[in-house]
This record gives sequence, C-alpha cells and structure tokens, in this order.
Amino acid sequence: MAKKHIVSVSHDYNVPREEVFAVIADPYKLGEINSFNIERIKDSTGDDVNGVGSVKRLKMGFFSKIDEVVTEFDVPELIEYRVLTGIPVKNHVGRMTFVDLGNGRSRVEFLIHFESKYPGFGGMLRLGLEQAVKASVINIENYLK
Repeated sequence: MAKKHIVSVSHDYNVPREEVFAVIADPYKLGEINSFNIERIKDSTGDDVNGVGSVKRLKMGFFSKIDEVVTEFDVPELIEYRVLTGIPVKNHVGRMTFVDLGNGRSRVEFLIHFESKYPGFGGMLRLGLEQAVKASVINIENYLK
C-alpha cells in the first residue's frame, strides 16, 4: 500500500475571506501573484467559471503541466480540487477552507493529501508542495496589502 502524504498550512490575513477567496479562485490572478503560468482550460458550467468542473493547468518547475479539476466550490468558504494529470501521484486532493475571523480578518487552511506512484518521490514532493504553499500565502498577503 502506498504511503499517504499530507501537507497542511494555515495562514491568517488582515482582509475579509471574500477577498482572499477571490484571489485564490482566479487562476490568472494566482499565477500572476506567484510568478508561474496557470490558466483555466475548461470553464465550469455553473455560475462561476472557476467553480465545480473547471480545469486549471499549471506549468511550473520540473513538471511541464499539471491539470487540476475543481470538485467543490462554495463561495467564500471552500475550494477543493483533484489532480488529473501531470504529476506521478494518485489520489491527490487539495482543500482550501476560508474562515471568517471577524473584524475584517480571515484564515485560509490548506490541506493536500496524495500517494506517490514511486518510492521516495512522495516525501520530496511533500516538502516541495509545503514550501510552495508557504511562499504563496505570503505572496497573496503582500498582494492584498
């Protein structure tokens, strides 16, 4: 049985969760803030083009392209996605929960879990993802100031 890897990062923002949600939900804005190429290659058929069923493609680092599908989208509380292709893992699910802390403050809790298809790769990927998420939350915070 493959080992399950987990990345968990939480970050508080001095802006309402609606503002943080809007940035993270928009692949073009998120890519611009983090200096990597991300685009929506399929629109959701729901009310928001970034909602359930939308597919985003990330082009960054060692991997040529990673496709993710949004599986849950509840403005401004939750975004969940699943990786479809582009990285040697299985059961990769990412969940971002947006918490209202009151007084115009919010928290985003990032939880990613996956299993590696190759021995040894999962641990390296977990560390890389953790570093990338931690850098991203700071970039988002600086953008929202």
